[in-house]
Amino acid sequence: MSDRRATRPLNVEAVKAANAAVAGETGGRPLTLGPEDAALRKKWMDAYIAAGGKYEEIAPGGGAPGDIGDIKEPCPANPPRRPIDDPAVQEGMRQAWEDSQPDDPDNRHEEGGYIVRNEDGSLGVERWPRGAGASIVPPPRDAEGKYNGKEVLGEFHTHPNPPIDENGKEWTQGGHEGDWNGIANENYPGESYIISGDDVWVVSPEGEPTRDESGEETPLGSREDLIGN
Repeated sequence: MSDRRATRPLNVEAVKAANAAVAGETGGRPLTLGPEDAALRKKWMDAYIAAGGKYEEIAPGGGAPGDIGDIKEPCPANPPRRPIDDPAVQEGMRQAWEDSQPDDPDNRHEEGGYIVRNEDGSLGVERWPRGAGASIVPPPRDAEGKYNGKEVLGEFHTHPNPPIDENGKEWTQGGHEGDWNGIANENYPGESYIISGDDVWVVSPEGEPTRDESGEETPLGSREDLIGN
């Protein structure tokens, strides 16, 4: 029995169709080369071919590392494991945090953006209009769910207010019901993020935060470690 390998250059539209075919089961993460993703790799390849992507038959195990096929990596550029690992996404998040003016009590405000897939398959950020002191509204997407013509994978926004501000008011650092419900209503294929002074918090496409055994929301990691500032 032979395996299948997508031939290069990859068909960008077919890649988008294949990614969409498995997005509901992957949450937007790249597929691994391990046996745990074998069925999803087959599903990805089936969708790629159905969308017009060209391929070739190869002998089992005959492909080179990084080839795209039934048992190979189904991604055009070996992207990182999750969107926040991507340097371009990190840079967009760093800039949004800086633009939030977290150290200015009179002007700190929320900033955010969509995490998008560019036409060449790379990831990037499309920023939103400036938010208010403790809120921000995502701009509308088109009928296909795209923004500025780009596929939207998820979103992020900042929470620049400190745990206790200069007036003694307490602020939520992670998410809250409004954040979680808003993300769930957007029907993103991938995860979304909330950036606070110390940490980054992840939210699933279904609007579920990560919780510990007691049910408390837990961060993905520190802001400095994850996005670099």
